[in-house]
Parts: sequence; structure tokens; C-alpha cells
Amino acid sequence: MNKTHIKRVFYFLFLSCLPLFFLFKNSYGQDQSKPTYVGTHTCEQCHPHHYETFIRTVMGNPKVPHSPAAELGCETCHGPGSAHVNSQGMIPGGMITFSPKEPAKIKDAVCLKCHETGARALWEGSAHEVHGLSCMNCHKMHQMRSLRKSKLETAILYQLRKNSIAATCYQCHKGIKDDFLKFSHHPVPEGKITCTDCHDPHGSFAPNLLAAASVNELCYKCHASKRGPYLWIHPPVEEDCLSCHTPHGSPNRDLLTEKLPFLCQRCHDSAYHPSTLYAVPAGKGGEPVYQAVPIQGIYYSCFQCHPEIHGSNSPSGIYFQR
Repeated sequence: MNKTHIKRVFYFLFLSCLPLFFLFKNSYGQDQSKPTYVGTHTCEQCHPHHYETFIRTVMGNPKVPHSPAAELGCETCHGPGSAHVNSQGMIPGGMITFSPKEPAKIKDAVCLKCHETGARALWEGSAHEVHGLSCMNCHKMHQMRSLRKSKLETAILYQLRKNSIAATCYQCHKGIKDDFLKFSHHPVPEGKITCTDCHDPHGSFAPNLLAAASVNELCYKCHASKRGPYLWIHPPVEEDCLSCHTPHGSPNRDLLTEKLPFLCQRCHDSAYHPSTLYAVPAGKGGEPVYQAVPIQGIYYSCFQCHPEIHGSNSPSGIYFQR
């Protein structure tokens, strides 16, 4: 038998045994890739701290219908743990650990199995989801850290990573936190309102995750008197509240984007009035107003004559006067 025949016999035997090799490999892999459920008490033996904090949360309460504790306990979210237990905790064994290294899509898919309706219906494709955030960036399931600081923040429901909704948002939005420290601001630091009164963190059809169809519709929820209808309408008011106001905080009164009369003079440059500040006394009119009159309340502003700046229902109110 020459070398050519030996090679042919070898290849024949190799090809004949190859299907048996894959059959054995697949059957062995199937046995190993099918972990089973081991029960919450098994998890408790190695993770007592996580277990003790978890059972004090809403999700760890078996009396709450459809909660993880009422279903399969820890394995409702983490998956079956027999492979993890058999390895004495050395490998995850296919379990979802919710670690920062795991893709956000995988972690979110677990949460969305139960929380995919209502406020979370628009999560997929939202600004937070697109930027790679997951539920775990704001919520912590094993420990209820939030405190009830006002009637608007019920920590028992949210299980936030920080002590309040605002503090949770400040983890990323540090510039907004600085805005709320300015002279004029919405009362978020005081606890009268919170971020979710204006924004929906889980998704929205409106820009900037607004909790309304537009900026004006959102503002009218609290500032209903500014909606009108008015006999005389100030066009910037009708177009966008942000034309004159900044939503989070400003060094100017009433959350104005600029001091008066500079704000008005952006549009009313030299109409009817010269675009200069009016200072008292008149003899110091040529000096800067803060030098001529150091007390802010003394010098005149546009509101002295045009107080109904959002709109007027007076028959003679075309100039938004009283």
C-alpha cells in the first residue's frame, strides 16, 4: 500500500468519525448549558447581605403580586443558578449579574419583562437608552437607599440609587444642579417639585424628555393664568416660554434669561424708546445704572409701564399696560 492509499484511508476514517464527534460534543454541551433553579434559600447561604436587604424592598416582598419574590425569588431576574452553585461561585454559569460590564440591553431586557408598559413604554429609543444607560444607573434593587423627603418622593416605590429623584438625576446632570443654586430657580432644592414633574426619564415623544407635548403646555400645568386667551397677545409668549425664561435657574429675577431692560431690548431695540437704561436721578443718566443708582429697585424697568407682559384683556391694552 503506497502513501496515496494510506492518506485516502486516513481521510475516510476521519470523515467517518467527525459526525460522531460533533454529536457527542453537542449532547455534552446541552447537558452543561441547561442550569436549573436552585431556590432563594440556596442563594441566601452565600449572599446573606444581599438577601437581607432585598427582602426589605417591594420587589423582595412575596406578598406583592408578580414581584420577583412571589415568583422564583432571586432567579426571577438573575436566571437559574445551578451551574453557578456547582462551580462554588467561581463562574456566573449563565446568570445575569447586572454588573457594569454587562451590556445595558441585557440588563434592561430583564426589567422590561415586567416594566414594559405605562411610563416605561417609550424606553426603547429614548435619549437615556440611546446613550447606553440602563435601569441600574438610577435604580438599585437590592437596597432601598432613598428617603422620603417630601410627599413627591416615595422611596418605597422607586428604589433609587440616591436619596431623592433630583440627586439621582444630578449624577449625570451636574450643570443642572448648579443652575438650581442660582438666585432665581424652580423650587427643586426646597422639595416642592422634582425633576419628574417636568421630565419623563423613561422616554417621551417631546424633546428633552418633556412630560408634555411642548414647553408651553408643560409650563401651563402650573402657570395656567399665562395660557390666556388674551385680547392682546405677546407673540414670544405664544411661541415659546423659553424665549424669555430659562427653566432651571437664573441669576435674574423670575428665571429671566437676561436682566431688564436688556431682555426686552433684544426685540424692541429702539422702538418708541431709546435703547438706554433709565436711571434716577436724571442728572446721572449718562452713567452706568449700577454706578448711578447702586440700589437695584430704584431704577425703572419695562415692567413699570408694561406689567401685563404675557397678554392683556384690556380694550386699551395693546401695549400690555394695566
